[in-house]
Amino acid sequence: MFSERQNQIEQVMLKQRKQLIYQSQFYLCAVIVLYTAAGAVLLPYYRYQINPDGISYISIADKYLAGNYYDAINGYWSPLFSWLLIPWLYFKIDPLLAVKILNLLIGIVAITAMYSFTFKYQVSQQIRCIILFVLIPVTTYFSYDQITPDLLTAVLLLFYLDVLFDVQYPLKRYSGALCGIIGSITYLSKYYCFLFFLIHFPIMNALHYVRNPSPVYRKSILRHLCIGLALFLIISSPWIYALSHKYNKVLFSTAGTVNLANLHPNPPHSQLPNFRDTPDSYAYSLWDDPYYDRYNVSWNPFESLDYMKHWSRIFIVHVCQTLKIFISFSFFSFLLFAGGIIYCAYLLFLKPEKLIAMPEIVFSLATILLYSAGYCLIHVEERFFMVVCFLFMILGGYVLNKIFQNHLFKRGNNAILILFVLSFSILPINHLIKNVNSDKEIYLLGAALKRYVPPHSRIATTGYWYESLYLTFHLQSTIYGATEHLQADVAKRELDKYGINYFIDWGVPEDRPLLLSGFTETGRGTYNDRTVTVYKRKVAESQ
Repeated sequence: MFSERQNQIEQVMLKQRKQLIYQSQFYLCAVIVLYTAAGAVLLPYYRYQINPDGISYISIADKYLAGNYYDAINGYWSPLFSWLLIPWLYFKIDPLLAVKILNLLIGIVAITAMYSFTFKYQVSQQIRCIILFVLIPVTTYFSYDQITPDLLTAVLLLFYLDVLFDVQYPLKRYSGALCGIIGSITYLSKYYCFLFFLIHFPIMNALHYVRNPSPVYRKSILRHLCIGLALFLIISSPWIYALSHKYNKVLFSTAGTVNLANLHPNPPHSQLPNFRDTPDSYAYSLWDDPYYDRYNVSWNPFESLDYMKHWSRIFIVHVCQTLKIFISFSFFSFLLFAGGIIYCAYLLFLKPEKLIAMPEIVFSLATILLYSAGYCLIHVEERFFMVVCFLFMILGGYVLNKIFQNHLFKRGNNAILILFVLSFSILPINHLIKNVNSDKEIYLLGAALKRYVPPHSRIATTGYWYESLYLTFHLQSTIYGATEHLQADVAKRELDKYGINYFIDWGVPEDRPLLLSGFTETGRGTYNDRTVTVYKRKVAESQ
């Protein structure tokens, strides 16, 4: 009798569990449909968005398509995003449109990864549903904000953390191998993740080791650690070899060299040079590989006390910038994050056994701190922390789930949930509205000037470096520099030195007669109520 009753209870529980899973999957499908619809509606308003990094990733994909593999290997720009872009460019899809569609598809994977990741935390079905729907504006914003691989990196990190955060990690046979494989792919999406994995993966395994006293579990954890690190290095090594061969020294990236050079206390030249040669004949600008302009600006923060103080000040500034970014993601969740750190510190010193029993919180906070600290040492931008925003969502949902279990909060649940949703939606919605038709004007100017400037031209401008770079991209040419801050005779020598055959005047006051003595006006266009004039080198001069 008891056995039959027990079986009935188990059947009911199994049925309820299946219903919850079906319900969750329905919500997931609904969110993906709504996200895709939102992306499709906004696509015409964002298809012209462009940024310097995006041009470099597109340029690398173009080099692969052209069979120029040596120049396509790049130590500053990670390759995976460009590799994913190659099929779209192969079928002659406009590059700016292709990267937006690619990022939208990556966004769908991000939503799916977040759905899977929420099951690693104790959250109710209601909160899981709310997290999924909050992902619509957040992921749409991440897809359209800039052309970068940061959303791709965030997705890969979510899959990596999904495996690593599992409380059954020691028991699962291939957990370490999966972490190593995903980690190596993440490195190919963002070079920063090479060092991050080598630091983060052992620390997370150490945390698993501490909370699992069983000798069998600990032996399994050590095996996962060794296998994961071995696979990570084996899979990463071919690309490391390719980079080392190109730059003639052993390295996994040149990004650290470039970013550290940009922090030099006494930089030998300005951030945006007047005239520089390009890294290869296929490049749009020096920015295709900035290492060639920064490798000789070497310095070591540990060389002197003054250098160390300089770097410490930069670190503090970057920490403040990072905290502002975290608050902009969600002030509500940032408070929960700060409270979580304080609570974990309290438990660490007074009740460590309780801290061990909260692996989700400990793993998440440790990941956020480690991931953020590395960027604070070098360079900070909002887009770097997409994965942190995703973790904030889940941590916020987890804490709310705990709060709602207290009878004191039974009546205010809806108000708190609305606050949670709004806190994550304000930033993306505000930016999406503000940046409608971003960079459309420069696209239209490029379309107008194509009749005057043929592809593969060598271009210089009077200034407006970023606009000039975008315009050069649309003209399928190469920009060598700007004449601003140069005397007319010096600027003329630079134009001759680099064989500039087209000069674009943004209306910046200069000594035109001397500067353009070897050029003749060939056409005009307008940009934001400004007249843009194109000059072509005279045939007699170019012969």
